[in-house]
Amino acid sequence: MVILFMLFLVQFALACACLALSSDQQQHVLRLGWSRASSQLKYRMQIRFSCCGFDNGTVNLPEDDSDNMGHPPCTEVIRDIYY
Repeated sequence: MVILFMLFLVQFALACACLALSSDQQQHVLRLGWSRASSQLKYRMQIRFSCCGFDNGTVNLPEDDSDNMGHPPCTEVIRDIYY
């Protein structure tokens, strides 16, 4: 019971912190996470959301993937999903 209460407190604190961030701060957190992510994680995210790069649309997919052109930057896709 104590563990569940502690888990609730942590989740509540995180939710409050997320609501307190402005859109510029959210963008900064996303950019920081993207820069620290591994290449494999970036690749999986780009495949999952059909996007290229973080905010400039540069292609980070393998060269043998012929369907990598014309996708929007991942920031646009994330913005459409979460805002």
